[in-house]
Amino acid sequence: MNERIASRVLCSLMVFLLLLPACGNGGDPRSGLRPLILAHRGSTRFAPENSVKAIEEAMADGADGVEIDLRICGSGEVVVFHDRDLKRMTGEEGRVEEKPLVALKKVCLRSPGGGIHRIPTLEEILDRFGGRTILFLEMKVPENRNLAVSMAEKVARAIHCRELEDDTFVSSLNHLFVAQVAKRYHGIRTVYEFLADPELEKMPETLPGNPPHVRWVGPSLSRLNRPFVSWARRRFEGISTFTAVNAGDLDRARSLGADLIQTDIPRVAVLWRDRKLTPEALDACRELDLGVDVPATFSPGRHRLPWVEVPVTPGGVYAVQMEVEGVGQPPPTPSTHGLLILLERETPSSNQRGVADAAEVAGLLSARPHGMVQQYDAENGRYRLTLIHRSCAATRFFRLVFGLTGCEKGFHVRTLNFRVLEES
Repeated sequence: MNERIASRVLCSLMVFLLLLPACGNGGDPRSGLRPLILAHRGSTRFAPENSVKAIEEAMADGADGVEIDLRICGSGEVVVFHDRDLKRMTGEEGRVEEKPLVALKKVCLRSPGGGIHRIPTLEEILDRFGGRTILFLEMKVPENRNLAVSMAEKVARAIHCRELEDDTFVSSLNHLFVAQVAKRYHGIRTVYEFLADPELEKMPETLPGNPPHVRWVGPSLSRLNRPFVSWARRRFEGISTFTAVNAGDLDRARSLGADLIQTDIPRVAVLWRDRKLTPEALDACRELDLGVDVPATFSPGRHRLPWVEVPVTPGGVYAVQMEVEGVGQPPPTPSTHGLLILLERETPSSNQRGVADAAEVAGLLSARPHGMVQQYDAENGRYRLTLIHRSCAATRFFRLVFGLTGCEKGFHVRTLNFRVLEES
């Protein structure tokens, strides 16, 4: 019980520090905890989105909180699920709002890390994680108005009866839906999110002397700009944005003044915010010996790329850096891809190094790099890739595949470094 109380106090303190009247600092992380880093639908490298496991992974990644999606199901309970229908995440047919909870609980979520994962309810998430981490709840509005009002009531009541107002955000793309929550319980922190260009004169805002309708605003990252931020600072408590998928997005969100950033790369984002991904910080980290001479020159269009394997600690956080020269002004061709892929293995290969053939490379290119930071040095014709990754519990070895594809000029890999950021 004491541990839960301590977690609750720490979680509330993070939000309190964010809301101190220092909003003009542009979200500089050196001032307290700004910006807050939230894992978008949880950390989904090893777990299905919006699952209990994804939230646990986000906490392990060091995220300040998680963004999860809410829908009302056929029997009236609020469940944690993004899509309108079940197909993408479960392979099953049918819409969430047409299925009773008993049926939804029999469905397994597709998971990149394997295992059996079920669709959780909002109450299960609040009971398990409330007070331990910040919860940013995005309500997906039902088409039926009565269902929408009922859902707003249930979400607000579930938060209020657990006294989680200080640790929770409630958002929607429909500000009238958010108003239903604010109307019922004034203490809940409400957020109006939007994808289109904002019409400032029509933007709902807190009116002096009245209960707050919308306390925060949350434009998508593509709609975040300085005129809007300047306008919003005078009217709202804070600004959130979504969804950062690389270091460039994180830099843009911070420079424009976001107080809270939803991201698909929470571990990278936390390290970035805490200034642990600067060249100086990375150079100070311990480097692991790859045991092979990595630098190599590649002929034009070559798609046979080398790989090396290196032992790692389960749960450790590592940085892989590759620097390539000879590519000229980026991008050399539209089909050129910097390739730095990390594959996790429980057992080592018979050889410490090898070459991935064309078929393997094609398969690797279809995999989305996780935690990738790309930098170009146009003056020197160099291209630098940094990949940040946290190993899962069963991992004992990383296989690193490196190079470029589609480069008509050929190129030279100058360095491939492997550094330890954290070990569990």
